[in-house]
Amino acid sequence: MKVTNLKVIVTGSIIEVYFYPERVLAYDYQSNKGVNSGVNRIIDQEEDLRNKESSVNRTRSNLKRLINANVYIPNNPFSPVFWTLTFKENIQDLKVANKIFSKFIKRLNYFVGNGTKKTFLKYVVVHEFQERGAVHYHAIFFNLKFIHVNILADIWGQGFIKINKIDCVKNIGSYISKYLGKDLAGGKLDGHKRYFSSRNLKRPIFIKNQQACEEILKNIPKEFLVDSREFQSEYHGKVFYTQFNIGNSGYHAGLIKRVAGPCDND
Repeated sequence: MKVTNLKVIVTGSIIEVYFYPERVLAYDYQSNKGVNSGVNRIIDQEEDLRNKESSVNRTRSNLKRLINANVYIPNNPFSPVFWTLTFKENIQDLKVANKIFSKFIKRLNYFVGNGTKKTFLKYVVVHEFQERGAVHYHAIFFNLKFIHVNILADIWGQGFIKINKIDCVKNIGSYISKYLGKDLAGGKLDGHKRYFSSRNLKRPIFIKNQQACEEILKNIPKEFLVDSREFQSEYHGKVFYTQFNIGNSGYHAGLIKRVAGPCDND
């Protein structure tokens, strides 16, 4: 088992640094999770609510990082496109809606692939419920050229498609993760994925090696700093958080590869 009080998370051009002055993190260990899975436990409503809130926050953070890992790629020839897709019919069953959306993705793949069935699209999708109860989707695509909205609407074939402008958004992952609101903690999504994505995406890089984290932090130019704050964690105590955004410079890629070695990409 190894320990550290630093953690670095790299998602595209965004580098997050967590410093835990009051405790250390353990990693590279064998988990005993599940050993006591047969033991009945009584969890009161307050604890259950805290667990659900913590789960929502983790889900939102995971979504934000997954998006940023695929948006901020140096020399990427594609600009991300963000759509909202709605149903004309009042479809409230998420299983039914997801099947329809899956067929739409296949048709869109077929269209952009010039008639081939090869999987091409890279995307992340968040579902929400409208006030009337109908399902709708917010989808970001990472490798699509411009397609006129009328053509998209024909391919969708279920209702309306709105193209959302995100050209001036500095942190697209944070912007889109805000759409994971009340539905995450509510009962409508129980038993369902909170969001879904294509399998061909880049994943955030988690670095917990103390020496590697210190080397990365030491070499990041201070002009890339965009956030610095201190907060209290229920599990870790005091936490110092800093965030850097290096834009499209790609400067950090060689540094990460040189000092980090094998990374934990969970």
